[in-house]
Amino acid sequence: MARLLKGTALLLGGGLVALGAVWGWAAMAPPAALPADVIIVIPAGTSVTEAADLLAREGVIRSALGFRLRAAWQGVSHRLQAGEYLFAEAQAPAEVLERLVAGDVLLHPVTVPEGLTLRQTVALLAESGLEILGDLQAAVRRPQLVSDFDAKAVDLEGYLFPDTYQLARSTTAEVVVDAMVERFREVSAELRDGSPGLPAPPIGNIRSWVALASLVEKETAVAEERAHVAGVFLNRLRLGMPLQCDPTVAYALELAGIPQEGSLSRWLDLDHPYNTYTTTGLPPGPIANPGRAALAAALNPQPSQDLYFVADGRGGHRFSPSLAEHNRAVRLWRSHRAEDRTP
Repeated sequence: MARLLKGTALLLGGGLVALGAVWGWAAMAPPAALPADVIIVIPAGTSVTEAADLLAREGVIRSALGFRLRAAWQGVSHRLQAGEYLFAEAQAPAEVLERLVAGDVLLHPVTVPEGLTLRQTVALLAESGLEILGDLQAAVRRPQLVSDFDAKAVDLEGYLFPDTYQLARSTTAEVVVDAMVERFREVSAELRDGSPGLPAPPIGNIRSWVALASLVEKETAVAEERAHVAGVFLNRLRLGMPLQCDPTVAYALELAGIPQEGSLSRWLDLDHPYNTYTTTGLPPGPIANPGRAALAAALNPQPSQDLYFVADGRGGHRFSPSLAEHNRAVRLWRSHRAEDRTP
């Protein structure tokens, strides 16, 4: 009888080992398939146990216990990275754990267009749906990020480079802004490496270069005109003529907190340092964040004798070397506007 019991125990023990092996294999294997893309949000401070339960509940892993055992075997306790994770295909628990430890979070493209002001950029980021953590207003008022090349900066106007950024949900304001400034550094370095350097004064430093580029950015969206516009502004600067750039008036109104209602013409005599109708020279700083093309145009302006330009009524501008020719161009532009308004 003792021999029989001993044999039975061996058989049972072997069966349990076999069953354990089968369970272990199943627990560590990926699910058969995911019914659809699964997005999991791991809040900050989530434990391995909590993450395992969430992943199992959503069908990302077969077994919460198997996931916890894998984490324990790898020595993972509280090293899961918070964030939003996309699971588009079935993965083994080891692969899922590796992603959570590495912080392989879902990234969202956010496009910041050329020519936005600092305030407009902050508004766009705030409305992006990314749930950005921290104070964006404070993040863009850190001139120390650019103090090595712009000691006069009081904020980051002009240096939040327009581009498409891949950003994680619940990222911090500082991380977003740092990425935009770093992108400006990269692009500006590329442009300057391909040119003999900054133009002669008054465009002899980074701040004045970016200020000129911001005027170009706001004045024209026509690629072929940008260098020409930059050249006109430089011609006027050399002659001591006011730049008379309408976008600077709009920017002065924004800084002064004055709502822009109706035509800008009623504000051309506004007493403000950024109003280039009432002051000569470049504005004190950039009036927007220029893109690569505008920065390149300000760096390589087109030589000409032109001192004026006005909209041609067809999406571009008409350039003139004299006031008489400019006035004729203005009359032509007005006639085009009248034609467009005729039913």
